[in-house]
Amino acid sequence: GMQRSRVRSMFLIESFTLGVLGTSAGAILGVIVCLIMNSLRIAIPEAAQFFLMATTLHASVEPMRILSGMVVINMCTTLVSLIPSTHAARLKPVTAMSHLG
Repeated sequence: GMQRSRVRSMFLIESFTLGVLGTSAGAILGVIVCLIMNSLRIAIPEAAQFFLMATTLHASVEPMRILSGMVVINMCTTLVSLIPSTHAARLKPVTAMSHLG
């Protein structure tokens, strides 16, 4: 009933929030690593220069690709969390709540 949908909603909100925090932290860390790598101007071995068409390693930072990756990951984690949230919703609300802490 109403309690079950509320328990399911709580689990989904928790999953979504953790997904947003996790992907945001990962994206920020990834951009920092890319910027550090780019500033180091790491030389590419001659054999690879032809294929990469560059003499130094350059990591591309494209905001739309990062954002779309974050959205896809969050959609997946939230959808996958439907399984345990549905299981939790079947439990007595008091039992389900004790697993949240």
